[in-house]
Amino acid sequence: MLYLLGVMFVALRYGRGPSIVASLLSVAAFDFFFVQPYLTFAVADVQYLVTFGVMLIVAIVISTLTVQIRTQADVARQRERRTAAQRGSGLGLTICRGVVEAHGGRIWADNRQAGSGAIFSFSLPLEGEAPTMEAEVLELASSANAYIA
Repeated sequence: MLYLLGVMFVALRYGRGPSIVASLLSVAAFDFFFVQPYLTFAVADVQYLVTFGVMLIVAIVISTLTVQIRTQADVARQRERRTAAQRGSGLGLTICRGVVEAHGGRIWADNRQAGSGAIFSFSLPLEGEAPTMEAEVLELASSANAYIA
């Protein structure tokens, strides 16, 4: 069963095609070195043909599963990179909304042309009494807590 480690290594490192070649070579090496008559590819016992077939099937299944795991790991790494690049964008908008509303203003978003993102705008009143710092801090805290919850 040591040949399966070699097949797994080749599948993990180089892919499915080379791992199938490694599977065939491992079955051929088993026949050459361990089946009588030794050091030939001749098979004296028909039972070994079934053994070769089973070994080949198991090696191909192992190589296919190994390649699938490698592909899934690559997809997960790409997804992780994409997610890491997007982190931090949600809480900033919540804080902006809290600050603008604490000053009696309003904030809104409009779509750009051809679906390429959004434009955020806000307006603040020019007249009136500015809120105290305590009211602003309380509003920001409640907005941030609402976002996290």
